[in-house]
Order: sequence, then structure tokens, then C-alpha cells
Amino acid sequence: MNDNVPPSIAARILVRGVIIGFLIACAARLGWAAGGWIIG
Repeated sequence: MNDNVPPSIAARILVRGVIIGFLIACAARLGWAAGGWIIG
């Protein structure tokens, strides 16, 4: 890791990772729900 990275940039990357993970989790849950509804 580079210790010269400003905290603001590190926080921005962290927030972006959390948002992307949240969107992926929501998309996967919606996909499973839609698949189960279509099959069931």
C-alpha cells in the first residue's frame, strides 16, 4: 500500500466499494427472487 494516499481519496474508494457491493448484492437477491418466482 502507498502511504502517501490522502484520506479523502481512500474514503472515496472505500465508499465506492461498499456501494458497488451493495448494488451487486441487491441485483443477486432480485435475480434469485425473480428466478424462484418464474420457476415456482
